[in-house]
Amino acid sequence: MKPLLFFLWSLSIFPVLHAQNLLVVEGRIDSWKNKKVFLLKAVSHTAYGNLYEKIDSVHTRSGKFGFKQPVQEVNFYALATEDLTNKVQFIWDTIIQIQGKDVHSITLQGSILSQSWRTFQQTVIDPIREKKQELELSYQNALIQQDSALLKTISAQKENVQNQIMGKEINFLGGNLKNFLSLHYLTYYWQLMGVEGSQRIINIWPEKLKNHSLTTQLLKEIKIADTVTAGNKAPVIITRDVDGIPFNSSTLAGKYILIDFWGTWCGPCIALLPELKEAYLKYKDKNVEFVSIAYEKKEDVKNIKPLIRGRYNITWTQLYQEKGNSHQDSIIKKYMIESFPTVVLISPEGKIVSKASSKEGLAKAKQILDSVLEK
Repeated sequence: MKPLLFFLWSLSIFPVLHAQNLLVVEGRIDSWKNKKVFLLKAVSHTAYGNLYEKIDSVHTRSGKFGFKQPVQEVNFYALATEDLTNKVQFIWDTIIQIQGKDVHSITLQGSILSQSWRTFQQTVIDPIREKKQELELSYQNALIQQDSALLKTISAQKENVQNQIMGKEINFLGGNLKNFLSLHYLTYYWQLMGVEGSQRIINIWPEKLKNHSLTTQLLKEIKIADTVTAGNKAPVIITRDVDGIPFNSSTLAGKYILIDFWGTWCGPCIALLPELKEAYLKYKDKNVEFVSIAYEKKEDVKNIKPLIRGRYNITWTQLYQEKGNSHQDSIIKKYMIESFPTVVLISPEGKIVSKASSKEGLAKAKQILDSVLEK
């Protein structure tokens, strides 16, 4: 994206906030009367949002709450009731005060970073997300109607809206290169910026940001990603398919393996299925194995087979990875998949030949297969 080139080299004169050693968050949310309220800490920042763990709780009477926790570094925290939905997210850098009738109408005071982030979300990102949600509803209706032309049109519109969000967030990252928000958004977009571009951003951070626990985690992922590139050995996949049959990618040695990372929730992934099937029919008798890996919530795994076996009559190997599984040994982590769909092509020698997202991923894999199989 064009905004990247500017922000990889730009520097911002934003103040570096001095981290304290005590988190203090207090306030009142009227709709939380007589409820148990949890204080959550972000333990991982991923492309799909923050992953939180519970660190404290209080029982409210009139909706008032108060927490005090020792902390080591600036980070995302959140408040939520027992079902953990509708979180009030904030960044700790000083005393936080929260007031409101419910979680959708709160005011937050005390944290410069939180106020900056929340204002950006509410005024810039949320209106674009509303457009995205409207398009998603239209897409689901088009799916029901099985209108392939409309699906293609809406998929392009959804991709355009997502690119708008990416552009705005990358611009925001560029305006906060010296504070925690830079780290927060770099965890989303470091793959887009590449290993070298990401490292240039990290190099200009103040020491506290360079030594942040999330930076350590990010650097580990960057190191792994540097190995999951063309020319390097492909990670072995050992799991079960959607029918419960054991699968080990090592048994496919000697063949090209085309892996499609997708999800039933992903519009562009669904739109790519007809092209994938066309490619499968073209290459299935030419020493090429197709493997699809659906990234799904546990409760949505049931949607895979009706879609691929029913609507699209797809017969090649179908695996799945539970959505939200961030363990280092998960397939998504091993292959450092950050966007869907992503297509990976593996050589008969077990090395990665190509890895790219969206339609370009399949086009690139087909171009390589055409060139090597014609010889």
